[in-house]
Amino acid sequence: MPDRPKRRSLTGQGADIFFNTATQEETVDSKTVEPLHSETALPSSTHDDQLVKTSFYPTQTQLDKLDDLATEYNKKYRRQRRKIDRQDIIRFLIEECTINTLADLET
Repeated sequence: MPDRPKRRSLTGQGADIFFNTATQEETVDSKTVEPLHSETALPSSTHDDQLVKTSFYPTQTQLDKLDDLATEYNKKYRRQRRKIDRQDIIRFLIEECTINTLADLET
């Protein structure tokens, strides 16, 4: 039976893991994130685009609406298209948004 390499101990590295202060060779570039599945990319985007991790702070009502839209879409187009999720909807909205669509924006 071949010897497997031992897992590196994480003892005493809690802050390094959470605050990304580990050594350079151990860190992952937190600015770019590879998609889990290439088929989950939007049809309008190119496969050369890299996803960039960012944060948004929607209200719970807005999150519920995103989930409802995704659920309805997945039910309606279940046999014709792939499943979508919150991120797919947000990416689509960003791609389709223009300066004219923002005219009615209220802050």
